[in-house]
Amino acid sequence: MKRVAIALVMFISAIALPCTADARTLTLDSFIKETILNNPTVRSYIQQYVQSEGEYFAARGIDDVQFESLFSLARKENPQLSGFDSTEDKQIAWEIGASKIISPAGTRISAKYSDSWTRSAYPNVFIGGVRLTPITPLYVPSITLGLTQPLLKNIAGIQDRLNLTVREIQTEAARLTYEENIEQFISEMTQLYLTWLNAYDNAKTFERVYRKISQQVGLLREEVEAKVAEESDLYRVLEQQALYKATWEGYLADYESTTKEIAAMMQPDNPPGNIRPAKTRGSFIDKKINEAAGLVYLKNESRLRGILDLSLDVEKAILRANKNAKLPNLDFFTEYRRHGAGSQFNRSHGSAFNNDDISGGLQFSVPITNKEARGTYRAQAAKAKGVRYQNERTMLEATSQ
Repeated sequence: MKRVAIALVMFISAIALPCTADARTLTLDSFIKETILNNPTVRSYIQQYVQSEGEYFAARGIDDVQFESLFSLARKENPQLSGFDSTEDKQIAWEIGASKIISPAGTRISAKYSDSWTRSAYPNVFIGGVRLTPITPLYVPSITLGLTQPLLKNIAGIQDRLNLTVREIQTEAARLTYEENIEQFISEMTQLYLTWLNAYDNAKTFERVYRKISQQVGLLREEVEAKVAEESDLYRVLEQQALYKATWEGYLADYESTTKEIAAMMQPDNPPGNIRPAKTRGSFIDKKINEAAGLVYLKNESRLRGILDLSLDVEKAILRANKNAKLPNLDFFTEYRRHGAGSQFNRSHGSAFNNDDISGGLQFSVPITNKEARGTYRAQAAKAKGVRYQNERTMLEATSQ
């Protein structure tokens, strides 16, 4: 009987729960924190949101000051139509300018400075002893201020700011999607941890039960041999022992497989080795299950409806812009220009810089049939309705689950 008892102890030790004294104890909070830091799924959620923010930041470039500059060199040979024409012109020209949309109404202002230096080869012409050759070289500087205001198409800057409007809405939707994905991920990780914890507790429980019933089997064998117990009692206890052994091994297999899954979620590239869940009170599992269910509720109600509403807002913004695009182009413009000329740079920018030009008016243009704008509007109107119906269907399916 001593050999039987020794063999039984060795068998139990071989399949005992693989949790040594130096195993790392993992709480739910530490598991979730480490998973969020290292899991590629969460990293992909973060990058999707960062990408949306980057696209929104790029769209805000519509409000940037647009700077432009020009520098050119030219040489031109002229036909001799009269004895007063230059035979050759050499010119250096340069300009710098900037423009900016200054109001939500789409008003754009611009400012530009330009200058040119021209040297011309004129024949020497004298009348009455007076040389009539024009001044050369010649500097022609100017400063120009302009303003443009759309009155029909692009009124209120609806065309200019469409991309910004869409990106702003999409960034808000990306934020809600990110929060929803993170909450769903935490909910799934919570459920996984609770499954792991439950398998651990059950394996420990049935290990103790199996050890106790194995001791009873040993004692009962001695009693049967001593003729103080029936063999039927031994068979009945052996059946219970086999049942508890199978149950224990099942929970042990669940625990081992879930441990590998837990480790892979924490460190996909380098899973931690010996880990075990933290000891908890019985009410802990019920509390965490309720919290996880609450996260799912937030996903189905609060976040989901907000995301769907924003997707429809995008289509409505595009539809408004497409409706405006059917209108003709009618822009008011005005321009003020001060300029001068002189044979010397300083003089051309000084006393000779005293000529003023003012202009203004309306510019009108429209395609004869405007098929492109009308067709685009009709297509977008149908798309917006389709998105609205799809959103209603999605909410109905979400709330009916």
